[in-house]
Amino acid sequence: MEEQIPPQEAPQQTPPPVVQNSNRNFIKYLGIGLSIVSFCIAIAVVGYLIFGINKNKTTPVSQTPPPTATATPTTDPTANWKTYTDTNLTFKYPPTVDIINGKDGSYTIGKNIDPKLPGAPSIDYIYILPINTKNTPTEQMHEITDAQILMSSLNVGETQNVKPKEPAVGFSPSWNYKRLTDSIVNGISSPAFTNDKVLGARPGSYEKRVYTRKGDYLYMFRAYMVGGVITEPLFDQILSTFKFTNSSASVGTGCKLGGCSNEICQNETDQGLVTTCIYKNEYACYKTAKCEVQLDGKCGWTQTEQLSSCLSK
Repeated sequence: MEEQIPPQEAPQQTPPPVVQNSNRNFIKYLGIGLSIVSFCIAIAVVGYLIFGINKNKTTPVSQTPPPTATATPTTDPTANWKTYTDTNLTFKYPPTVDIINGKDGSYTIGKNIDPKLPGAPSIDYIYILPINTKNTPTEQMHEITDAQILMSSLNVGETQNVKPKEPAVGFSPSWNYKRLTDSIVNGISSPAFTNDKVLGARPGSYEKRVYTRKGDYLYMFRAYMVGGVITEPLFDQILSTFKFTNSSASVGTGCKLGGCSNEICQNETDQGLVTTCIYKNEYACYKTAKCEVQLDGKCGWTQTEQLSSCLSK
C-alpha cells in the first residue's frame, strides 16, 4: 500500500497593518501646508527682489520754481504834504490846513485860523508849544505843572483829574486825563494822554496831548478834535514827521531877524515889523540864508544861487 502523505496546509499570510485614517489625513494636510508655506516664501522672495530693484531707481522730480514775490509798494500818506521848517524843527502837514506862528514860539495847525488868537484860534486845531523849563514865562507855568502831574503820576491806562488854571467858556471845569501808549516823536518814545471831556457842552469833543524834550525845552503837542478837519490819525501822522534840526540863518553885524518865522532881515536899529504870522513855504529857504548888510547899506538877504533856487521852487 502506498503511504499516503497528508496534505500540507498553505502558509497563513499575515495581513498588512491597517493605517488609521487620522494618520493619513495628517500626512495629507501636512503636505498641503508645506506646499502653501513654500509658495508664500517664493512670492515673498520675488516681491522683495522686485521692490529692491524699483527702490534703487531714481525717479526724476520736476522742480517748479517758487513763485516770485511781488513787492507791494508802500504808500506814504504824507508824500504830497507841505514841509514846515524852522530854526529848531521841521515837520510835514497837509495842504488843506494852515499854520500860524505865535509870538510865544508856538505853532497852530488848523483850518480858517484867526491870526489874532494863536494858541486858541478855534476848537478844532493842533497846537505845538515849546516851553523853556529853565526860564519859563509866567503864563506858561501852569503848562509845566500839568505836564509834571501827568507824567509823574500816571501809568498806561490810569487816569488823573486836572483842573485848568482858567477854564474857558464852554470848557469843562476839570479834565480827566488817561495815559495812552507812548507816541514816537523824533524817534523818541514820548508820553501821550487823552481827555474825552474837554468841552462840557460839545459831546464827542476829544483832546490828545503828547510831551517830548529837547535840551532845556519841553515840547507839548496838543490836538483838540470835534469831528472837523483835525483827527487823531492826522495828528499822529504829523507827529511821525516831526524832527529837530540845528539849522539857523547867518546874521551879520548890525542886522537882526524879524517876523514870526524869522523871515525878515532888517537893520538892528529898526523896529520890529508886524506880520500876519501865517507861514509860507518860502520861509524855509531863509533858515540857512545870510542876513547881512547889502550894497545899499541896508540889511537884507544875500541872494545866493542856493537861496534863489530854493525860492523858485
